[in-house]
Amino acid sequence: MRIELFGSLQITCGEQNIARINTNRLRSLVAFLVLHIDSAQTREQLAFRLWPESSESQARTNLRQLLHHLRRALPADCCLLAIDNHTVRWRRDSSCSIDVVEFDAAVAQAGIARQLGNADHAFYYGLLAEACAAASRAGEGLANVAIGFAFQSKNGETWASWDVHRIQGDLLLQSGDREQAKASYQRALEAARQTSSRLFELRAATRLCRLRSSADDILALEQVFRSCSEGSETEDLRESSRLLVRGHTSGS
Repeated sequence: MRIELFGSLQITCGEQNIARINTNRLRSLVAFLVLHIDSAQTREQLAFRLWPESSESQARTNLRQLLHHLRRALPADCCLLAIDNHTVRWRRDSSCSIDVVEFDAAVAQAGIARQLGNADHAFYYGLLAEACAAASRAGEGLANVAIGFAFQSKNGETWASWDVHRIQGDLLLQSGDREQAKASYQRALEAARQTSSRLFELRAATRLCRLRSSADDILALEQVFRSCSEGSETEDLRESSRLLVRGHTSGS
């Protein structure tokens, strides 16, 4: 599952938009729970926030109905919404990616890199660019990518080039330039292969397959998928598996 809070709320499962979360209060409830993902919210607190002008009993009844609608709107196998008699919580789980969480993580990593004296390295600007990608700020992200590439050239850095190219592709795709995004993903794939970085090779191959889905792309993805040893619980491997199933199904 993917939740995007920057801009308008978007919730997708696989490639399908969860369209039944379509009222202002449903969307507000999901956004509030996701933004407070590490803490359970009391029913009283949620009821008051969503219906501040209603009586306490009416607000709690409204919340009970809203939670029922939210359960029905989510996929049947979704276990991210935790509800008991007193609290409601959105569980943190690797099966659900959230743009705000990614943004916070990327900003935190960039801050650590600066503290460690890496602010004049491509790695630092790649992290800033990834934070911009999570926030759908493509123009600012691409500017950071350009600075990162300049530092790569200045310092002779090559170790992070595969991921900077991958981030560049994500940002170009956000800005609507699919052809340039493909070229960036191809460069990321080639750079990752040169350094035998299987995880980053998988990420680049997955993005190319998502955009092009040619027989060669599917084969390349399958080869790196089989050789990847990070474990089947990562989101990268799960998405690769979904793409391979779809590619083999459409090709049969």
